[in-house]
Amino acid sequence: PRLLYTVQQEQQIEKLAETDELLARLIKQNLLNADEMLKDKPCWYEIPDGKRLLNQSRRALMRISAFSMAYRQTGDKKYADAAIREMETVCAFKDWNPPHFLDTAEMTAAVAIGYDWLYDVMTPGQRDSIRESMIRHGLTPAMNCYTKSGWWVSGHNNWNEVCNGGILMGALAIADEEPQLAEEILGHALKSIPNGLKAYPPDGAYPEGPGYWAYGASYTALTLATLNTALGTDFGVSRSPALDVTGMYRIQIISPTGEQFNYADGGSGAGPVPTLFALARVYDKPGYAWWHREFLKSKLPDPPRGRSSQERFFPMEIAWYDDRGEKPSAEEMPIAALFRGVQDIVTMRTEWGNPDATFVGFKGGDNTANHGHLDIGSFVLDAKGVRWAIDLGSDNYNMPSYFGSKRWTYYRMNNRSHNTLVI
Repeated sequence: PRLLYTVQQEQQIEKLAETDELLARLIKQNLLNADEMLKDKPCWYEIPDGKRLLNQSRRALMRISAFSMAYRQTGDKKYADAAIREMETVCAFKDWNPPHFLDTAEMTAAVAIGYDWLYDVMTPGQRDSIRESMIRHGLTPAMNCYTKSGWWVSGHNNWNEVCNGGILMGALAIADEEPQLAEEILGHALKSIPNGLKAYPPDGAYPEGPGYWAYGASYTALTLATLNTALGTDFGVSRSPALDVTGMYRIQIISPTGEQFNYADGGSGAGPVPTLFALARVYDKPGYAWWHREFLKSKLPDPPRGRSSQERFFPMEIAWYDDRGEKPSAEEMPIAALFRGVQDIVTMRTEWGNPDATFVGFKGGDNTANHGHLDIGSFVLDAKGVRWAIDLGSDNYNMPSYFGSKRWTYYRMNNRSHNTLVI
């Protein structure tokens, strides 16, 4: 395997799991997740809203990565067979819905992981068929976007991070067999990626809110890991301004109750995302790893049971696991933080480590930000383990002109639903 999780890394993780209780729990949980998923049917082609195949793309990523990781943990071929069956199913789709290119990119990422991690298990015929489908459904439509000005190529938002990340994974998974295509896509992606990363300066906050931070930054982490494991360099992507400090935005935006300050189109729920492990390694910030381990402990069942996590990036918690770090100092992790940018964000809390502590998050900003609401001056307030002043979050994206001319007519989008001034 060359993507994300090499044999050397696998050996290191196996050794560490002998003594690290949390890592052992994560491994056990992934096996339980995979066992439960074995009972479900493979993905199917469905665009229920007339626009998005995305639910199935994400389901494929969740299932293929969980099965593939379970095979690498156990050597039990039932998991490899399940992942290969999933790949063959989605590769038989008529397309991966390129008009909504997020669907295409996430499906490409899913198949790339399975193709790379299970390469030696597949028959030559399976490899040829899956590779040809990944080119037809994923990489060829991506080349059309790169060469014919697909809007996300120059976008400064999560689409850029997700689409480039997923397509890069696909290209580098098949680089031995298709070196020219892989090189062309790598060149286009490296020109496009800086556009998406312009969202982070100067302090690492994300204009689209913490939910979209988790989405976009996860694929940026996949990009960095893919480039470094496959090619030994990230070509300077990791030097993008404020990317090294964006992990602190994630830490500060989550309140003592475990909810996040959910401005813009996003909910208040906050689950673990392995991005912090990746950032801890890339930027040598063990404090990020310590915080994420503590957050994982609060969210994972102990002992592991059932299918407790259906997060599609969950196997990366194992692949990127970082056991370094201890509680940061008050200077390293202050109780108040300012994040300047398109959306100026402030968070304040009375103390760390107490779920009953008082927390407030509020924002300034720009109402034209992608996924933004009319919420300048809005805030949330938590105290005694309860969120007293809330943000309702997003509404149904399929409502007429949700991202267009009717956006400000919807209650959740305009200022009347937010904790701010109404004129």
